[in-house]
Amino acid sequence: MTHSTEQHLREDAQCVLHTHTRAGCAVAALECGLLPVNQISMEFYGKVAYHD
Repeated sequence: MTHSTEQHLREDAQCVLHTHTRAGCAVAALECGLLPVNQISMEFYGKVAYHD
């Protein structure tokens, strides 16, 4: 599935992000995903979706 296809499946999605940064890989490896543990992560709380 391409990123543009994923974006069209969700009308509320304004962008699709694909990353392989160390931080992005670490969050992706967590079963719990991105945790709201500080002000920066709170900006994304409830706004991040995951696709397996």
